[in-house]
Amino acid sequence: MEIFVLTITLVGIGVMFRVLRLQAAFMLIGFVALAVALMPSAGKYSQYVPTSAFFGVVAIIAISLLRAVLGVLFGRRAADSFTGSILAAIFSSFIRIFTGMVRALFRVR
Repeated sequence: MEIFVLTITLVGIGVMFRVLRLQAAFMLIGFVALAVALMPSAGKYSQYVPTSAFFGVVAIIAISLLRAVLGVLFGRRAADSFTGSILAAIFSSFIRIFTGMVRALFRVR
């Protein structure tokens, strides 16, 4: 819970020093309020959903929220570029791991 209070405080400081626009500040505070409201239900539903599916949904929501927050702070194109490069790095690392395992399986000595 301390992270939410810290986030709201930092948003307020950003508005005071005119680093954030008021619209962006309200959107960030809305994201924090939404996260606080959804936390109890996420814990309740995590018992009934398989672990891999739950983490997949959490990862998709986290990336979507990151893109939305970055879109508010830095602009839509910068957010798209940032999230695209993060997703490309994640997927390419999984593909490298998979191809390395297949290569090691069929290695001829």
